[in-house]
Amino acid sequence: QVVKFAPTLWLSEKNLSSKLDFLSKSLGMKTFELRTVVLTYPQILGLSVENNVTPKMHFFLDPEEYDGESIAALQNEESNFVNCGLTKSELKDFVLYQPALLAYSLEGRLKPRITRMRDYNISFLYSPRNIMSYTDEKFEAWLSSQTSSWSIV
Repeated sequence: QVVKFAPTLWLSEKNLSSKLDFLSKSLGMKTFELRTVVLTYPQILGLSVENNVTPKMHFFLDPEEYDGESIAALQNEESNFVNCGLTKSELKDFVLYQPALLAYSLEGRLKPRITRMRDYNISFLYSPRNIMSYTDEKFEAWLSSQTSSWSIV
């Protein structure tokens, strides 16, 4: 499976190990869960922890679940700071279901969709687990079909 994303073959053992350690520690993933994530989406090993994964963790996690000082700094820097407020366990469930979630563009896909969902009073937690993989058209169709109050933020 990893051969499907050949660039991972050129990553050093130290580089791979640091990424797996980060996922393990930050989301509490066990070895078999890490294996599932890597086999499902080997490209995750090519993501930069510092430039790609960490900012998304800040975006998805409730400030109390992550390094609160980093979140506070982000909130002070951005007047329109958006955050999903997930627990580590909830984010882990999303990532296990769809590891590509950590690869989507924060500014191009994740933030705009969460903002649109909030406009409709829909919590990301109660959305379909693969909502971020929807095409823009499918996402908008799903969004406009949400008329119940079961998922109010």
